[in-house]
Amino acid sequence: MARTRLAAPRDVTHAQAPTPLPTSDVAHSPPMSTSSTKETPAQASPSSTPAPAASAFRFLDLPAEIRNRIYFYAVLGPNSVTIYNLANFDEPALTAVSHQVYNEVLPVMFAECNFEISVGSDLLQRGKARRAGRAAPRRRKGVQSKAGTLGVKRSIMRFIRESKAAAVFRHIKFDIYAVQDVQRHYRMSTLSLDYASQELKSSVSSRMIFAQYGQYDFNVVDMNAAAADASAVARALAERTGFIGFGIKDLDKIAKGFRFVK
Repeated sequence: MARTRLAAPRDVTHAQAPTPLPTSDVAHSPPMSTSSTKETPAQASPSSTPAPAASAFRFLDLPAEIRNRIYFYAVLGPNSVTIYNLANFDEPALTAVSHQVYNEVLPVMFAECNFEISVGSDLLQRGKARRAGRAAPRRRKGVQSKAGTLGVKRSIMRFIRESKAAAVFRHIKFDIYAVQDVQRHYRMSTLSLDYASQELKSSVSSRMIFAQYGQYDFNVVDMNAAAADASAVARALAERTGFIGFGIKDLDKIAKGFRFVK
């Protein structure tokens, strides 16, 4: 019969008894509760009231004056001298919020923001006629059809017209270029119109660009005279009863002042 070998006994290490707390700690230790029911927060502070539920902010409940001020800062941007070019203008994102906001923000945008618009001029043809000894430039269908017209894309023009009475401009700058300058590299003159406090202010700035257009040559005096005529048209429009700003048709009339061949 085989013998069964017993395993060697293991060394058993007795756990060290915990160090007793000092007498002072035991004396000041709070007695433990023997209650099996846990105290809930409501039981701990029966006088506390639940926090009110968060409610949505209703922007359209604000007074119209405050909403208009918010629109003003939203469309004008952080810099009050921001200029929007009508050649590549985009509707502000705020107009997509709702139909009511759309109708409210457009008048503020057009009236308060600064806009610039490019206008083609046939002034170089006038200079060319002077060099050839002619009293007036010859009519050129391609040039005359573009001279004195607003450089606005059809989509933007449609947006302005659909805005109707809301599209009233009070701060507009006309940048005058030669019709031949398709890329608008060389600005020949600038007419700035600002209407505020029922008063129209205008300023004209022209410059010599013989280096670019020496073959056509023109007199800055002619450009200043054209700008003065356009400014006179603007002043006549501003004297109408109930005038509050320039509509898109008004801008078109002012632009025609830079067409020399009528």
